Amino acid sequence: MKHMRMGRWCLMTAATLALVSVSLVAQGQTLRYAHGWPAQSAVGEAVEVLPELLDSYSDGRLSARVFAGSLLSMTEVPDGLRDGLADVGFVVPAFTPSSYPYVNMLTELTMLYEVFGAEDNMAAAFPGALMDFIHNDCEACREEFHALNQVFTVSAGAPRYMLMCRDPKLTEEDLQGARIRVAGSQWTRWVEHFGGRSVAMPASELYEALGQGVVDCIITNAAELSGLALMDVVRHITLAPLGTYGGGLLANVNRDTWQALSADDRRALLRAAAMISARGTLFYVRQAERNLETARERGITIQEAADSLTERAHAFIREDIDGLPAQYESQYGISGGDELVERFWPYLEKWTELVDGVDSVDALADIYWNEVLSQVDVEQP
Repeated sequence: MKHMRMGRWCLMTAATLALVSVSLVAQGQTLRYAHGWPAQSAVGEAVEVLPELLDSYSDGRLSARVFAGSLLSMTEVPDGLRDGLADVGFVVPAFTPSSYPYVNMLTELTMLYEVFGAEDNMAAAFPGALMDFIHNDCEACREEFHALNQVFTVSAGAPRYMLMCRDPKLTEEDLQGARIRVAGSQWTRWVEHFGGRSVAMPASELYEALGQGVVDCIITNAAELSGLALMDVVRHITLAPLGTYGGGLLANVNRDTWQALSADDRRALLRAAAMISARGTLFYVRQAERNLETARERGITIQEAADSLTERAHAFIREDIDGLPAQYESQYGISGGDELVERFWPYLEKWTELVDGVDSVDALADIYWNEVLSQVDVEQP
C-alpha cells in the first residue's frame, strides 16, 4: 500500500511539474529593457513596441517590460547591463568613453560628413554601416562588449547636431569663453578649438542648466527640444558644422541573458532590434523636423553660423579626423586605429547608397535585417 501511495505521489508530482513547465512556456520570458530617456521622447516612442515585437517574432516565447528613464539612467545602463539589472538596454558609448574606445572612435567619423555636405540619409546610413562593420569586421569592437558582459545587436542614428543657446552664437567671437554642454569628445575638441569651455553633465540636468544660465549652449539635435523638454529654455539655435551621432546602441544585451536564449529566440530578438533601430532613427529625424517648425512658431531664432565660423569648422574637422586614431591611442591605449578607420570607409560608402531614398520604418528595418542582422550567427555564444 505504501508503494502504491508513493507511486501515485510520483505520478502526481510529475504531472504537476509538467503543468508548471507548460505554464512557463505559455507565459514566456519577459526581458527587462532599460533606457534613460523620457517615455514621450523619440527613443521612448520607438521602443515602446518592443514587447509586441518580441511576442510576435518569437511566437509568444519572449516579451519585454520597458523601463523609460526609471530603472537605469543613461550613464548607468552599461554597468546595469553588465550586472544583469537589465537584460537589454540603450547604451550611449560617448557617456562612458573609456569603456568603448574602438566604437567611440568610429562614431566620431560622422563629423566628416559636414565637410562634404550633410546627406539627408546620413542618420540612417551610419547606423547601418556601424552594425555591418561591428558584426562582420571589428573583432576589437566585439571584445569591448564582451568585456562588459554585453552582446551588441543594433545602433541608431540621430539628426544633425546644433548649438541650442540662450543667446546667439554665430561667430568665432561669440564662442569665446562660452560654456557649452557637450556629449562626446569630438564636440569637446570642437568647442575648445573655438575658445569655448566644454561642460559635461547628465541629460537630466540640461533643462535647469540652460534655463538658469549654468551653461550658455547645449550641443544636441532638435529632437531633444521635446525629448528633453528644452523648448522652453532654448532661445536661439545656430546651424553650425557639428556632425551628428550614430552610435546609439539601441539594444545591447546582457551576455548571460543572450547565452540563455535559444537560437530561435536570439533570432527573434535581432529581428525586433532591427525594427526598433529603424523606428528610433526615423522617429528622431521626424521629431527634429517637427520641433524646428514649432521652435520657429514660438519665436526661437534659427540661423546659420557665420561663413567664417563654418569655414574654420570644416578645416578643424578635416584635421581632427586625420588625428583621431593617434588621439585614441594616446588617451585609451588602443592600437590599429588607422587601419580600422581605413576598413570602415567602404561600409560608409555602401550604406550611403543602400538607404538612399528610404523614408519608411518598415523599409529601413528590412534593409537592416536583410543586409546584416539576418546573417548573424545565432548559434555562437
